[in-house]
Amino acid sequence: MDAYERRTRVATIFPNESSLLRLASAVLSEISDDLETEPAYLNMEAR
Repeated sequence: MDAYERRTRVATIFPNESSLLRLASAVLSEISDDLETEPAYLNMEAR
């Protein structure tokens, strides 16, 4: 195997689709929690 072949091999970060979905779900859940607990900076109610 020469250097060119080693550079072109794809690195697999996630072993399967379910691990990717778990990570994405955790990130989205954290973002949702932050949005629910932080003060609202924009008031969308009409005056």
